[in-house]
Amino acid sequence: MKKHLPRTVRAVVVFLLAVFDLTPFVFLLPVPPTDTWLIVGLVALCAGGGYCAWSSFKSTTPKQRALLPLLAIAAVLNVLTKFAMNRLPATLLDRVSTDYIASLFGLDGEFAYDAALFEMWCELWLCFALTACAIGWIIRKAVSAKA
Repeated sequence: MKKHLPRTVRAVVVFLLAVFDLTPFVFLLPVPPTDTWLIVGLVALCAGGGYCAWSSFKSTTPKQRALLPLLAIAAVLNVLTKFAMNRLPATLLDRVSTDYIASLFGLDGEFAYDAALFEMWCELWLCFALTACAIGWIIRKAVSAKA
């Protein structure tokens, strides 16, 4: 019989994973670095992590307990994205389109560069996420075909 983590431990782990998963998307946004933005970002991270932890603490069904593995996969995707941004050759990274956010919000200079990095982060993360979903779907179909 499979033994599950206690609810409080699972909630703490879910909180930490949710904060880790949301941090790049909050702090890579191309906004002026002010004290107000820092406080808003920290509140947003704590609110997102708190909601996920509360949801995990209250969950009893297996579908609701799937939040922990999902957040763990998202954490792995964050690490893979950072690794890819540092290790992929510049010729591949130059092919990633990075002009949409800056032109959409009329950003220039340093903020346009930050917008390009944020857009590259999001595009690489989404590419890895879609690949992970496709692999998971293939594995699920293969396992259900054997059963």
